[in-house]
Amino acid sequence: LPKAELPAGVMQIVLMNAHGECLAERLAFIRQPRQKLLELSADKTAYEKRDRAHIQVKTLANADLSVSVTTDAYVQLDSCDMTIESYLLLSSDLRGHIEEPGAYSLESNRQADAQLDILMLTQGWRRYDIPKLCSGLLDEHTQHELEVGSILCGKLQTYPIRRAIPNAHISIFNAEHNYFNAVTTDNRGRFCFDGFEYADSTSFFVQAEKKQQGVIMELSMENQDFPQVSFKIPYSRKDMANDETLQRLLHHSRERYYFENGTMTIDLDEIGITVKASDNIRKERGALYHYASYTFEPEDIEDFAGATLIDILLQAPGITLNSTGDGILMRNVTPLIVINNMTGQMQDLSTIQPMDVEMIDILRDPSQTALYQGGGNGVICIYLKQGQRNEERPLGSHQKVVPYLGYTSPKEFYQPIYSVEKNRNNNLPDYRSTLYWQPNLTCDENGMADFRFYTGDSKSDCTILVEGIGPKGEILRKVLKVKGK
Repeated sequence: LPKAELPAGVMQIVLMNAHGECLAERLAFIRQPRQKLLELSADKTAYEKRDRAHIQVKTLANADLSVSVTTDAYVQLDSCDMTIESYLLLSSDLRGHIEEPGAYSLESNRQADAQLDILMLTQGWRRYDIPKLCSGLLDEHTQHELEVGSILCGKLQTYPIRRAIPNAHISIFNAEHNYFNAVTTDNRGRFCFDGFEYADSTSFFVQAEKKQQGVIMELSMENQDFPQVSFKIPYSRKDMANDETLQRLLHHSRERYYFENGTMTIDLDEIGITVKASDNIRKERGALYHYASYTFEPEDIEDFAGATLIDILLQAPGITLNSTGDGILMRNVTPLIVINNMTGQMQDLSTIQPMDVEMIDILRDPSQTALYQGGGNGVICIYLKQGQRNEERPLGSHQKVVPYLGYTSPKEFYQPIYSVEKNRNNNLPDYRSTLYWQPNLTCDENGMADFRFYTGDSKSDCTILVEGIGPKGEILRKVLKVKGK
């Protein structure tokens, strides 16, 4: 096989006979000569403290690049670490951990071909079973739905007996972006919305259309989670103590901290104090008791929107329906009904709407019921919403406001502007380890781009790393060292 005509990267080679049977198979890594498609040039040979640097970039037209500028005194760039070239061509096609992946692409490594061949034999894996594909046997696990954007999924069930509700109409709406869509649940009560892309913290209103009266519907949404970021400390305590670069960075970080906060400042861990809403409500309403045997919190009542107070109270242990069906019993006797600390009637449970109720307490203990005249059989204390609390109606169990985990709004990397004399003469030490960062530097039609940054107070040299992709998938990478004085 002529290597000059093959693309760079991992290649799966299969030798088959006329019947589609595999005779031999292996993986090989194709190395191609690195083309100099990216050039960097600085406006000065050396830079002083808090000096402005102007860097010119020349590469392919409409290339997408990323830029990072670090201080060598605090950050040491290892040529054997992961690069865009080693990731796209090597690591992404192999299983397991690869030690020093950047070493395989170094021009000074004369044993790279032999090392890559051994790596293909030990850590290579079949992404596709070619003989099975040629025989027409497709694996179901290789079939996936095409992702065309974000997706929001959920399920519609009855309550309290959770049974799937099929063929129900579910709608989604966002007023800010004027977005509306509607779908129908499947036989398992599941539904999905997809094909949209919005910024993070966007909220959607999702609602199920009621099919029949008397059926309480519960709408639930699947949790959205971004992949967890794993962080592994690459240093042991012994290595940290012997690493001069790391110790220098820690020293300057402490120096800046003391300069800003003072040497006697002690940062304490944040302490969160939470108070239940029911405790505040009892205190505000002047309740005679301090705690209840059972409580329906405000969020519990919101879940029962569309039901009656009797339906809600029947969810509590020891509460049953009376013989006529228009009231409740507590331990087979009629309890006392108290509404806003005033004696009420059993029929009030059928006339008061749950959306007007803030909290319900059930008192069973004799030390609690003795505070109310006629409360020997138990007391049901109902607290109605007051003032501003009654203005906002809670959502029904068939409605949800769904927070959306979209893309992050772009943020510009901070860097001081030392062109202003006040900033340039500031006594605050500038020991930044990263002087500049730009994840999306786009070149024009002529392949030209530029960027500017300010050096810090260190006299150390700086490393400029530019990586990216060309319009036809070309891998671009260039490292430029600039001196400090």
